[in-house]
Amino acid sequence: MNVTIAELESYLLDHYENGGIDESLFMKLVEEIGEVAEVLNKKAGRKKSGSERTPKEIIKYMLDMLGYDKSVSTKKSIIDPACGTGTFVKQIMERFIGGLREDVDLYQLLLEDKLVQAYDTKPSNVFVTKIVIITSLLKAGVVNDIEFVKILVKKLPIYCQDFLTASGNADYIVGNPPYIRLQNLTMEAREYIKNNFISSTGRFDIFTCFIEHGDKL
Repeated sequence: MNVTIAELESYLLDHYENGGIDESLFMKLVEEIGEVAEVLNKKAGRKKSGSERTPKEIIKYMLDMLGYDKSVSTKKSIIDPACGTGTFVKQIMERFIGGLREDVDLYQLLLEDKLVQAYDTKPSNVFVTKIVIITSLLKAGVVNDIEFVKILVKKLPIYCQDFLTASGNADYIVGNPPYIRLQNLTMEAREYIKNNFISSTGRFDIFTCFIEHGDKL
């Protein structure tokens, strides 16, 4: 699975590097690769990853409760700690785009200020979530440059990293953390969590550690 996703990303970035490709074809390629990657990713079971797709209505409710809307989306940062295939990020991007001005500097907001960030331990999920962001920008008409799309694929702050090891800060942290019981973790993961999280007591579930770490950030 990981090799397949890596090959898709490499194809997207490098296959046409030395030749001219029609811009509309390139943009279509971005969307189609994202669709293929998401289908492949859905073949993974819930048991190991502990992930569960969140209904759109619940995501909307959570973002509304946070007060994350277009009035703050270009001023405050938000993190999805376990992005999966980007279901939260898709709605986050709708609100982010809704708050954009005509003279906006997307490079500054997305790549330097890192207003939209996400974490996942699966390379396939990281890639799909990047494509979710890019296709949202393309469909809204706020991005239409091939070179900038390539930069986004490489540099968007969607990290292939366990959120529990992440540092930094954000104004909002929202998402659906994985639900994994102690016995389903590796020994290495158990030791790290027990040494770093006070919520890891008894036969704990890892989602409590996500809440604790989010509160620290």
